[in-house]
Amino acid sequence: MSHTPFNKSRFNNLSKDSIVQVKHDSLSGVKQVISQGDLEDAEITGLAIAFTPKFADSKILITAMVNHAIIWTHSFGILRDSNLLAQGSHGIEQGAAYNASGNAGTQAFSTGGGAIICCFIKDDSTSNNDRTGVSNFEYLDDADSTTARTYKICCNSSFANTAQNMIIGDRNSNGFSGLCSMTIYEIKQ
Repeated sequence: MSHTPFNKSRFNNLSKDSIVQVKHDSLSGVKQVISQGDLEDAEITGLAIAFTPKFADSKILITAMVNHAIIWTHSFGILRDSNLLAQGSHGIEQGAAYNASGNAGTQAFSTGGGAIICCFIKDDSTSNNDRTGVSNFEYLDDADSTTARTYKICCNSSFANTAQNMIIGDRNSNGFSGLCSMTIYEIKQ
């Protein structure tokens, strides 16, 4: 089968908000233990998509579904190459009254923010990691160019101002493996 080069004129007739391209990646039956503290250093291995926008003014919608063990405070973000997409003070507030450890949330380990979704389980402990859950999240990025980039999902967990193991794709004692996936849509503007 021969390769057909991209023909931009074919896409110029698409109406605004049309989907130009879709890429998908998934992991199944793979248990990972991520112990990095900083969100930007804690990517989920194997859940990455190389992506090249067709138009510089497109919107890029990234969606993700991650199966994981539920433990104390955990958060998820999206990297474009090595940069967190959501910048600022996202995550659990440091010193919040309900947070007995003072700053056990994502802010303890992600000085630039970056959490798109953050969960806090009150009265939890680090030994209670045999429950499973699914986190679904999305982010709308600007293409800004037609330069190739790689989108990756990252996560972290903390307890009492200390990084904890984040278990992806299963629970601590195994037996409940689940699918993790990411889908990227380029939307014409």
